[in-house]
Amino acid sequence: MSDTLGSVAARAAQRLLPVCGSDAAFEARQLVGHVCGMRLDMSCFDRIFPGKYSELNALIERRLSGEPLQYILGEWDFMGLSFTVSPVCLIPRQDTETLVEQALMLIRQQGYSSCLDICTGSGCIAVSIAKLGGIAVTACDISPECVGLALQNAERNGVELTALTADLFTPAQGGVLPRFDIITANPPYIPTGELDRLQAEVRHEPRLALDGGADGLNLYRRIARDCRGHLYPNGTALVEVGCGQAAAVQELFRSEGFGHTSVMRDLCGKERVVCARA
Repeated sequence: MSDTLGSVAARAAQRLLPVCGSDAAFEARQLVGHVCGMRLDMSCFDRIFPGKYSELNALIERRLSGEPLQYILGEWDFMGLSFTVSPVCLIPRQDTETLVEQALMLIRQQGYSSCLDICTGSGCIAVSIAKLGGIAVTACDISPECVGLALQNAERNGVELTALTADLFTPAQGGVLPRFDIITANPPYIPTGELDRLQAEVRHEPRLALDGGADGLNLYRRIARDCRGHLYPNGTALVEVGCGQAAAVQELFRSEGFGHTSVMRDLCGKERVVCARA
């Protein structure tokens, strides 16, 4: 008797338990659906599995080694959009949607028409703002591979995106970035001393996108110092922050002359985004 998709997914979930815990069933469905070229849900469980056991087993072994599910699948959803992801970039996370939602609210309330997204990675923030906010977006990253991926994701989601290789506000090809209504960033914010203690999955992500220096605030200092020169009057900077960093990041912006700062919490109630008004 042939295996059904449901029975194969159930066996895969048992194998994934040591790594995935309570997420094992979800991740098993993702992997089985991936090898079958479909989104697997309960309505499909009675269908016959097409016999791709060796392909599925290879993916399960990768996951058991600690490789993140998102890299195995090669794509992930963010803000209701689909993004190509790879080990060159940070994995898009739901926590970061708090930053995009705040940006979209400001676009509506303030009539903003331009955005600069620095440390863009996969381009998930930049592309989401361009797609859902309908404004012109420039994306920058110090990694040329990330710049290429951001452009790929812009095309995937049907939006125009200007993407540049740059060290924050300094383009690699020279020149000067113009001013924008809003600047967004999800910079590296993990203190260097904590990197080796991160979960195995996170340690697969690029160190460049994680390492925030001794106290995790290196990039915030530079952003707070330099971003006013790239904001229009009444412009806003939005930065994602790590656990316990919000107050320190607010103070960095205040020390650089930002008259108003506030903090937004994510769905779990954690302080996630610092908003600084020029």
